[in-house]
Formats: sequence, structure tokens, C-alpha cells
Amino acid sequence: MMISAFDVDKTLFKVNTSLHFGLHLYKKGIISTVSLFELLLYYALFCLRLLSTSTLHKKAFERFFHGRSKKELEEAFEKFIENECDKIIYPPAMERLVQVKAEGHYIAFLSNSPDFIVRAIAAKLHADEWAGTLYQVDASGLIEKVLQDLGGREKGEALAAMAKRQGVTLNECIAYSDSMQDLPFLESAGTAVVVNGERPLRKLARKNGWEML
Repeated sequence: MMISAFDVDKTLFKVNTSLHFGLHLYKKGIISTVSLFELLLYYALFCLRLLSTSTLHKKAFERFFHGRSKKELEEAFEKFIENECDKIIYPPAMERLVQVKAEGHYIAFLSNSPDFIVRAIAAKLHADEWAGTLYQVDASGLIEKVLQDLGGREKGEALAAMAKRQGVTLNECIAYSDSMQDLPFLESAGTAVVVNGERPLRKLARKNGWEML
């Protein structure tokens, strides 16, 4: 058996799903203009490599999710992804996903996005396993803090643990991602595939002979 493990944002999808969901919440009047503006600013700084993934996630958490009902956010995102999935999917990634499913691969989605977002995407696209950034809720079901980010290093560790559970080696795993920040994840697998890659990662892919979609 082979494992195909996909990043989500800018890999399976053309967009950052948390940000796109935030825009949706803004249009619904759930978050303020100020909160949206600040998050867009932070995302721009992230794209310029002036903010780390963990810092961006912290800012998104503070502006979008802290103090909100996790159950209500889950339900809102499930409706959102049902309506938006086909619009934001990255076609080459979807074609590869369909192909490896047909070949019998074990499919995993590993993302730094919130766990409830990754869970809904995994259910929509019928992944076998998923992992995202873990959130803790209080006794009332309100999100109170980030428990653990799922960055590139953590994705590599998650893939290694998954391979062990499934009784395969890392050489039998394929990792798909767009970002240099996922380099530990890509390098942990026997095969790395760059999807919709940012320029530094495309350059590295050419040097290493990695496939690019």
C-alpha cells in the first residue's frame, strides 16, 4: 500500500481556506471590518515571509475563532465547503487525488488549518485520515486556545506515525505541498511532489528532480 498525503491550503485548494472562510464570515456580518483588515495585513506579511506560519495562525485565531462556539463554526464551515469546494479546488491536485485513490492509495490530508476545517474537507473529499491544528474548547464549547500547530515539521512527524500505523515505510509515502515551510514534510516522504509551488520551492524541486503539478 502507498500513502498519499496532501497539504490543503494552496495545494488541494487554490486559496488559504481559513482566510477564504474568514471572508465568508465577514460577508455574513459575523466578523468586523477591522478584524478582516488586520488579518489581510497579517496574511500579506506572511506571503512576504515577514511572519511565520505559527504567528499567522495565532493572529487568525485571535481575530476569527477565539471565544466562538466551535460547533457553530464547524456547522458554518461544512455549509461553506459544500458550496465553495468546486470553485476553489486546484484542478491538477484534484486530478492527482482522483488518480491515486483509483490506484488504492491511503489518502491523508495534513494541514496547519484548524482541525474542524480539515475534518470537513476530509469528509467532503473522502480522505482516509486527516490532521490539523488542534483547538481547545472550554466547558461551554467556546474555543479558548490553540493546543498544537501542525507546521511542516509536525506534518512530517504525523506522516511517519501514520506510516507506522499502516505498516508501510516512509519510502512508500508521497507528500504533496506548495510551500517551503513544508520542506520537512516533503523531505520526510519517499517521494515529494510540489503542487502550485511558490518560487523557491519550484527552484528546489528542479534541483532535486521532484515532480511539479
